[in-house]
Amino acid sequence: MNINIPQGRGMIKWAPFATMPEQYENVRTLHENNTHVPKPNLNTDLQQELELKLRELVGCNVILRYWQSGHEFIIECTIVMWMSGAVSLRCLKRVV
Repeated sequence: MNINIPQGRGMIKWAPFATMPEQYENVRTLHENNTHVPKPNLNTDLQQELELKLRELVGCNVILRYWQSGHEFIIECTIVMWMSGAVSLRCLKRVV
């Protein structure tokens, strides 16, 4: 082997971007801030309209958007039954 050839750094494994705990925390915080959705403001008229629509769609496959803990979710489901403010769903898959 020729001793004039530089050795180089050898075999260095690739590490993901979040190698340091504080860097990982910063990335997680940025992601949370970018995906946060404010709670929707539903007045009573809009709530009643949504309840009527849900009653009409019992037994149908629907795609629902809902808000929970600062995030918006979308699911595909079948509305199984409706009982005065409580909805029973059978979820087919989570879309987002």
